[in-house]
Amino acid sequence: MDISTPQMNAKPSRMISKVLSSAVRLWLRSRVEAVENLKLEIDAGDRQILSGKILQVSLEACKAIYQGLHLSQVQLEARSISVNLPQVLRGKPLRLLEAFPVSGQIQLQAADLKASLDSPLLTLALTDLFQQLLAAGGIADPVRRLQDWQIQFSQLTLETDTLALAGTLISPQGEARAIALKTGVQLVNPQQLRLYPLELQVPAEFSLHPLEACELALGTDVALEVVTLTSDALICCGQIQVNP
Repeated sequence: MDISTPQMNAKPSRMISKVLSSAVRLWLRSRVEAVENLKLEIDAGDRQILSGKILQVSLEACKAIYQGLHLSQVQLEARSISVNLPQVLRGKPLRLLEAFPVSGQIQLQAADLKASLDSPLLTLALTDLFQQLLAAGGIADPVRRLQDWQIQFSQLTLETDTLALAGTLISPQGEARAIALKTGVQLVNPQQLRLYPLELQVPAEFSLHPLEACELALGTDVALEVVTLTSDALICCGQIQVNP
């Protein structure tokens, strides 16, 4: 005899998650210059959301442009997000209560990298790379050494397992000096990249030690699984930890 009741069989309501998913999609569209095929889903019941717990958020997008950075494909998944939503409903600021992992894959086509050269995000990353290479070559305090120089990157190309970068250093006197980097890229472990073989060209006044390889520490919050370079694209797969 079936004695089940509608209350016993009812699934947790997900009305809030549907509304919240739509709202976040609209917010994301307002934060990017362009995006196609944006999909975002929040997996959590209404009671869980109201208590500040979100089981999973998944995001997919194509041809996104964020602060000048072009991304052909983005696939991300975040799990076990905990925020102080009960306090937010009483007028308090939103806070992340616990660290949570974000895993996924990002793909940049060669044309994306070329179009992104003026992006503040890519420029910052390339400048940081250049500073780390100077430090590995024996330059003490490269940030201070470069503070009066202007760095401009003009070319970034890909080959199989190889990256080539070219640009200009402009001296305090306004003189332009060429800089160039060509290197293989190897994933040593989830938190470390190795640049080898490495060819670096900088102005003579920097007096670098011979540099054939360089290890780049990515930090304990990063866990890369795959870094693939071809003549067509750069693909990164892995996980990062988002901290409060």
